[in-house]
Amino acid sequence: MQHYTYSFLLYLTITIITESIVIFLLLRKLFKIDKTKLKSSTIIANTIFASALTLPYVWYIFPYLISNFTLSIWISEILVLVVESIFYQIFLKIEVKKAFILSLLANLVSYGLGQLLHYLFEN
Repeated sequence: MQHYTYSFLLYLTITIITESIVIFLLLRKLFKIDKTKLKSSTIIANTIFASALTLPYVWYIFPYLISNFTLSIWISEILVLVVESIFYQIFLKIEVKKAFILSLLANLVSYGLGQLLHYLFEN
């Protein structure tokens, strides 16, 4: 269990960094939301909070609720997408579509990076 906890903390850190970068770049470059409308510190703080709020459920709750690993991942990632989209819509004060795109792309990148790191270092 101790190794699992260390792995969780490592992947939480990687998720926060990855998703913060993705969301920051999407908001600034794709959606052209400048600093006067949305401060950088607000973007980073909300991304950290959203990831810290949802990732424990993916790692600790859903695997115990759903014994099939693949099904657990699919369901938890879909719920994370929905929760984070709502979170970004409310706290970043952006449109639903933009919030969904942010959450989808940030989670795809962080999940993909996590899978790559797992393949490279834990197999």
